[in-house]
Formats: sequence, structure tokens, C-alpha cells
Amino acid sequence: MGAPNVSIQHQPGPQKGRIPNVFGQDEKLRIATKQTDPFIIKTSDGYTGFSKDLLEALARKVKFQYELFEAEDHVDSAGNVINGMVYALTSGNASMAVGALEVTADREKVISFSYTIMSSQASILIKKADSTINFFQFLGPFSEGLWLMILVFMLVAGVSLYVMSRYDPTQQGNVQYFDLKESMWYSLNIVLQGSTDYSPQTTSMRAIIAFFWFCVLIIEAAYTANLAAYLTLQQMGDRIKSIYDLAGQTKQKYGVEKDSDIMHFFMKKKEDPYERMWAFMKLKDSEYILSNRSEIIEKVKSGKLAFISDGVTNGYYANQHCGIESIDQNFQSKDYSLGFPRGAPYLDDINKALLELKEGGVLDGLKDRWWAVGRNCTGEDDTLSVGEKTTAELELTNMIGVFIVLATFIGIAIVFDIGERIYRKYKEKKKKQNNVELNTPSDTNTLDNHFLK
Repeated sequence: MGAPNVSIQHQPGPQKGRIPNVFGQDEKLRIATKQTDPFIIKTSDGYTGFSKDLLEALARKVKFQYELFEAEDHVDSAGNVINGMVYALTSGNASMAVGALEVTADREKVISFSYTIMSSQASILIKKADSTINFFQFLGPFSEGLWLMILVFMLVAGVSLYVMSRYDPTQQGNVQYFDLKESMWYSLNIVLQGSTDYSPQTTSMRAIIAFFWFCVLIIEAAYTANLAAYLTLQQMGDRIKSIYDLAGQTKQKYGVEKDSDIMHFFMKKKEDPYERMWAFMKLKDSEYILSNRSEIIEKVKSGKLAFISDGVTNGYYANQHCGIESIDQNFQSKDYSLGFPRGAPYLDDINKALLELKEGGVLDGLKDRWWAVGRNCTGEDDTLSVGEKTTAELELTNMIGVFIVLATFIGIAIVFDIGERIYRKYKEKKKKQNNVELNTPSDTNTLDNHFLK
């Protein structure tokens, strides 16, 4: 980013306990700033934000007064856009600049920077994937065809046991352990690793059972291994996780902020995928290269845009809105600092105060305060980015299908039990009626007995 060649006149050394004012000792220190959430936020009462609170802490520690003013970006004769805070410092209109001021090599040539306040890198601000609830995820490791084949396999094994048992000489008389019902039950027990009170005696039936056990062993091992992988993939889904994922698809549109450092990064980068992504964004720059942050956030929330920007800013927006997330990337690392005119004699005092604030935990406290605002999402860790989630814990929705199946079969068992009880009572009642009819003499027999007397 270019900057005008403006000479900066050094001011006299600071008086004790007070930062010298470049506009005169009786005036307030003029400090340039620029709105960028959450560094500087303009309100009806003035300004607030992380940088404003930091400035207040510095003013109390170094003992100086100040007035903030918003510095507009400047366009030089060559058409280069110069950051308003940088231009205010180089033109002599400000003694300090606070806000989202990144340290760059070009800026280092014309202004001075304080110690680093915080570091950041690029990130993708994107709408969270819609979570589709599948109550029967436990069936996912196998296809429908494979589940059907396992069912057929179990039925065939049960029928085979029944057929072989009919020629089993060990099952004598009316005692037949492997009738059709018990054969099916035995087959189901093997699949579910249950147990029975009896086992086949003939070699042919034992051979069937042995190979059945072997097949079930392979099926269960494959299911267990595939279940873990399946649930992991379900949690990851088709979400965008990196800049390469974003560049390798066409469904999710993406963009940058106009005249931002990220935009200039894409403009200058001649490597894939950055060059290819910049060419895509330029095709519809009115839709993908935007300047209105509110419009950008609304597009991200609706899923129409993935916003590539600084991770610090994107992280703030992700905490503000539960439906979006910030995914950190490993490029475009940057540092944020306070800006000063070249050779400002009070820079050492500011740096000393910054170190004291950092060692005292004040700086970290301000970061936590402003980057924790909006963390009011309930029911899940909505504010965590993809990289922060270290465990793939199962939720109730992942396994509720198992309990649904259990409850269903408990209900079926209760219905069968009620049916059996009703049928049993009906049979007992029928049996009693038959016994009464057999024990009651008929009218004809009564008349015959009367005349015989």
C-alpha cells in the first residue's frame, strides 16, 4: 500500500509525566482512528471498543488528554488508496493512531509502530452447516442392501438349522429343540452374541453354526470399525474447512472487503489458488467485493457468501451471531499496533506503558471482554471454530435411534403378551365350556332314564 512522501517534523522531548502535544502543550492530543468492530465502534455518545478502552488505560498510566477523530481514507495522485490513519500521521494531522492498524513493510517506511498488541491471520467467515437430525445413524455404516442381505442370511441360517434338525437322531420323541421358532431364535442369538441353553449335536448342524459364527464375526468387526469412521465423517460433513476447499468448489460463493489488506493480498498473489480465486471474485465484483460490513454479515448469515477477512474481526462477528463461524487459515498473518509519526519521542513511554498493561493482565482482560461479547448461544459450543473442536463426542441425536428401536420392540412385546394372555383366557374359557357340555346329561337321556324306571 503506497503512502505520500511527507516529511515529519520531530517534536521537542516530552515534559515529565505528560506526552507532548504536536499542536501545542495547551491542546489535547489528536488521535486518529477508523471504525472497525470491535476495535473502534461508533455510538451516539462517541466511540467505544477494544482500542478505546486500551487508549483510556494508556491515558491514565502515561497521563495525557486526547480527542479522537475519524480519519477518512486518502487517494493519492496515482490512484492509490491510503489508510486514513496512516495519512493522518504522515500529514501531521495526528500524534497517534488507534484501531485496527496492521503493521506492514510499506507503512513501516513512513510511520512508527508500538509494540505488537495482538497477532492474527486470515479466516473464513461462513454460515454453519445445517444440522439434519438422523435418528437412525447407527444404521449408516452399512447400506440398505447389506442390511437386507444380513437379514436374509440370518433367516437362511435359521431355516437350515430347522431342516437339518428334522433328521437329527438325537432329538427323540416330541422333544424337538430346533423347531422353526427355536431355529430362528438361535440364529438371532448368534447375530446378537447371545446364548441359548442347548446346542446342535450333529456334525452337519455344527458345521452350519461354525461358519455362521465366522461370518457374524467379520460382519460385527466391519460394523464397529466403520461406525467410528462414519460418525466422524457425519460431524465433518461437507463443510468448508480451508481456502483450498473454497477454491475447489463452485456452490459456495466467496468474497472480500473492498480495499482491505486481504483484497490486496489476493490481487498481488500469483500462486494457485489465490490467483484463481481473485479472478473469480473480479467476475462479479459488485457481489463479491463489498464495502458495507452489515451487508456482508447478512449475506454470510443467509449462506450467500463466505467472507475472507482477518481472523480477529471474523472471530468477533462469529461470537455476535450464533449461526456463523470463523475458520482460521494459515496465510496472511499480521500484527496490530498503535501508530505514530516517524521518530515520535514519546513512543518509548507508550511502549513501556503497553508492557506494563500486558504484564498486569489488563491487555488480556480487554481482549476477553470484547471478543467474548455475544457469546450467548445456548445448547452447543456455537462460538468454537472448527479448529477448536478437539473431540468428536456423540450427542443424543446420534444414538436416539437405538432407543427408538428398543422402545418399538418393547411395545411389540407388550402387544404380543397382551394377545397371548387374551388368547390363553379364551382357550381356558372354551375348555371349561366343553367340559360343562360333556358333564351335563342331554334331555333324551333324561327321558329314557325316566321311562326305564
